Amino acid sequence: MAAGGRYALDLRYRRYPTIVHALDDAANRLPERTALIVQDRRLSYRQYRAAAAGMARHFEALGARGRAIAVCMGNGIEAAVAVHGAMAAGALAAPMNPNYTPAELKPLLADVVPHILCCEPAQEARARDYARELGIPHVEVLGRGARTVDAWANDRALALPPLPRPGDRSAMFFTGGTTGLPKGAEHTHATLIAHSYAMLALWPMEPDAETMLNVAPLFHIWGFASRSSTRSCSAPRRC
Repeated sequence: MAAGGRYALDLRYRRYPTIVHALDDAANRLPERTALIVQDRRLSYRQYRAAAAGMARHFEALGARGRAIAVCMGNGIEAAVAVHGAMAAGALAAPMNPNYTPAELKPLLADVVPHILCCEPAQEARARDYARELGIPHVEVLGRGARTVDAWANDRALALPPLPRPGDRSAMFFTGGTTGLPKGAEHTHATLIAHSYAMLALWPMEPDAETMLNVAPLFHIWGFASRSSTRSCSAPRRC
């Protein structure tokens, strides 16, 4: 803690304009270091960037740039790559709780007006029902038994689209809804990376040396920012 009771950010941390820039730099500096571990699967930083690039290019081909992508999935490699790919594609990523009932989830989808709804195979039938009812143009089913990121992760020719600007929209997270319907809180890339650095100031980690176990859901700002703050350091692994 710095003098005067203020928390200070370790000067050894690299500073980036967006989280996408942070992933890109980590993949350049430490391509083979493990970035993400989920059960028996893992991605290096090089593979993570390639997977995000493949997802971003796929979303772009569906017309997602400038629109919203709802990611209604539990924690996993495809969920993490989908959120990153959405932001890299110039879209607004909107992670949502896949365990919500239809009465809870449909108002959130109606608020976001997504161009693409991402779900896991077990939720496909319900997601397609939502898409028909709410006029969502595309449903992407991600995970084992459907589209995985494995081929993209191992494609060394894949490159990210032009990196986003700090003032561009990046993500929308919903409040818990304790006083009514959950409310969407929209972030730019600048505010999202600032949140990540704030977490590092409060809970510092040794750069390039630590592994973080993240048990919070990615659809919650805490779970997402804890994942992103590790990437702001550039090298810790996330499990």
